[in-house]
Parts: sequence; C-alpha cells; structure tokens
Amino acid sequence: YLTTMNTSATELRKITPAGDYSLLFKKQRSGSDALNYPGNLVTTPEGKVIIADAVKQWIGLFDPEATYSANPYLNFLFFENWTNPRLLFDVYTNASESSSCDDIALDDTPGNPNFYCADLKQHAIWQIADVLTATANVTLEATPSKGIPYAGKPGKTSLTDNDSVVPLPSVEEVKFNEPTNVTFQRHNGTPYLYVADSGDHLILEINLATRQVRRVIGEVPPEANGKVRKALCYSASEEGADPKKAHLRFPHKALFDSQQRLVFADTENRLIRIADIYSVSPRIYTIAGIMLPDDEACGTATLPPAYTLEDGEARSSILNEAYSMALDPEGNLIIGDARANRLRKLWLSYLK
Repeated sequence: YLTTMNTSATELRKITPAGDYSLLFKKQRSGSDALNYPGNLVTTPEGKVIIADAVKQWIGLFDPEATYSANPYLNFLFFENWTNPRLLFDVYTNASESSSCDDIALDDTPGNPNFYCADLKQHAIWQIADVLTATANVTLEATPSKGIPYAGKPGKTSLTDNDSVVPLPSVEEVKFNEPTNVTFQRHNGTPYLYVADSGDHLILEINLATRQVRRVIGEVPPEANGKVRKALCYSASEEGADPKKAHLRFPHKALFDSQQRLVFADTENRLIRIADIYSVSPRIYTIAGIMLPDDEACGTATLPPAYTLEDGEARSSILNEAYSMALDPEGNLIIGDARANRLRKLWLSYLK
C-alpha cells in the first residue's frame, strides 16, 4: 500500500505481489472532506492499513477487505459518519492544535498493540493504548495542554558523546528536534522504540522497559547561532566506523532487517545506511546511494541528468529524497524516493 499526492489530490493505492497497481480511493487535498498530507502507512497484523494525516490531524484505519467507497466520507467535523476508513484518533482534539503525526509504529502486544506517533511539530512522541479496539474516538488524559506526551520536549538534544553517564536521560527529560519517524523493535526480550530525531541529525533509542534514552547513530552536531544544530558533512571514513560517529543529515524512516541490523534513510545525504547497533563493536555502512553534497558547508556537486544512475548496483545509484521504506516478504527493501517520484527496490537478502 502507498499514498501518492500532487498539489490538488491524494490517493491510496495497492500493489499486489503479481504487480497489479490499483487505486483504492482518491481525495482532494483541500476542504473539510479531504486527505491533505498522509504520513507513513502502517499495516496491522490483520492486514488493515493505518493512515495518519499530518495536516488534517487525524489517524484512521482502512480495511481493504471490507466494503469501502471510492470517495469515502472524511469530513473533519463529522468523524462519526466515517465508515471505511474509520477514525482511530483525533490528534487535533486530543493533543494540540499544532500537533502533527508524521509517522506511526505499533508494538507487539498481542491483539491490541500500543500505538506510537512521532509528532514533528510538538517535538514529542505520543503513546496511545487501546486505539485499535476502541469503539469510539480514543482520548488522552486531559491536561491544560490537552495531553501528555510519552517522550520528549522541544529543544536541541541534551544527549552528549558520553553515553556512560548513569542514569541515562529519561523519556521525560530528553529533548527532540522535529522527530520524523518511529520504529518498534524487541531485542533479547526487551522492547525498544527508535526515533529519527531529524532536526538534530540523530537516531535515538528508547528502552520501553526502563524509559531511558540513548543515542545509537549519529554524532551530535555543534550548535549554530545557539538555536539549531547544523548537520555535519559526510566523510568516506565513516564507512565501517562507530555509528555514533556518523554524520547524518535529516534521517528518516528506520527498519530492522532479518538479522536485526538497523537500516535507515539518511535522507539529505541521499544514502541508505545500515548499522549493527546490537553488536559489541557496532559498525555502520552505506548500502545504497552516492553522496552528492549540495550546500556551502559540504561543497556543491554537479547532479547528473534526472533519472540516470537509478538502476543497477546500489552503491552506484542515485537516490533523491528517500523518506519512507518497507520490507517485502523476502526481506528486501522498498524505498519511497519522493523527489524522484519512484518506488525503488534494494535486494537486502543478498547483503552479507
């Protein structure tokens, strides 16, 4: 399943294993009955699709096996009239007028998984329980600010290169800067949530059992003008080195392959990278893309003609802006290359 959008309309589409490409529904991007800006999709264990509209500020559940309209009713003011998709969560009412659920993840709780949302505008992660089994719109515990984020508060990250400090920061203490993506993973029985803290150019790990946070990928950039952290420039010397020394530029979606290696989109570096973060001696490698610096800090590269070098050996191919990714049943990576308007496939199953 994938969403596509242009300046006027958004579509939900399906691609079957046989390669059939079909339109499920299409909505305008403006007006009260609209699908404005869908984030990354999540599929439930039962095969239903969760859609988060980051601008309209709702999260819905679509059942591809149930009856659905080619033009479903999605009026922002009348959620009770929704059929398929149906409303799961009203971010605007529950969280904040300025919230934005850009990516979502489910944990492995049988039957009714907990739901996590990366809120880019509030610089926070929300945890929502019982969202899939509720018969009505789920609500958060009310506070004066309309909700309690599970993790994070605005600001430049407070994490440093010294991860030996005990205790590590808690989910309440850690600062996020535009977290864009969340990924759940259980390793050796311990549940973790991984956050692409895009504005700080890091990937962080939340231990859901202890509620502590540590940095797993990315060197903490220095502050620029006391306000933001400016991304560091990529160097070939990072290949095979400590992931915490890697120079990321606005990382996005992260996934774990069959060998529990973390694969993620280093979006503005135009790379797909992989890190064995659970190893005694973690290492990071680039597995797809060519580094093409395009700003004053890192130099300017002459880009090749559009859509050249897009097929073939992965390390010799050019990515534009990889945002979302998914794994197919064989463990290969499907990449949403947004700027190139392409779905790309990377054969991870051959990667040693």
